[in-house]
Amino acid sequence: MKAVQTKRAVGFHATCFVCGPENTSGIQLQMKQMGDETVGDLDIDPRFQGYDGVAHGGIVASVLDAAMVRCLHGLFGKNPITCRLETRYYHETPTSQRLIVIARLTSRRGITCWAEGELFSEDVRCAGARGVFKLI
Repeated sequence: MKAVQTKRAVGFHATCFVCGPENTSGIQLQMKQMGDETVGDLDIDPRFQGYDGVAHGGIVASVLDAAMVRCLHGLFGKNPITCRLETRYYHETPTSQRLIVIARLTSRRGITCWAEGELFSEDVRCAGARGVFKLI
């Protein structure tokens, strides 16, 4: 069998669908570590909507997951793998509007971490998530 060569990602998650700057088909969420939290802003393109003007729930969950992964990577310098993700939807998440995502570590035991994230449109909490991650 012939070995397949893949493009090596430059930086952390360079080709990630949500946060990869090299993935021009993706969301390209940019985040910053601010103390114990990771904060990012984005606007979800209508290509990623479910209903007209409303982001697809899977996209919302992916954004929250990526923010928590980025937070844990920023805190520990290791690559977190998602083991469990629970997402709650409080309000519709609009497309074509500035959104803020915030993620934080809630607990750690060895290589297992628990984190939470929230997604806001203006002052309205659209969704929140909790996850369990393994650091590799």
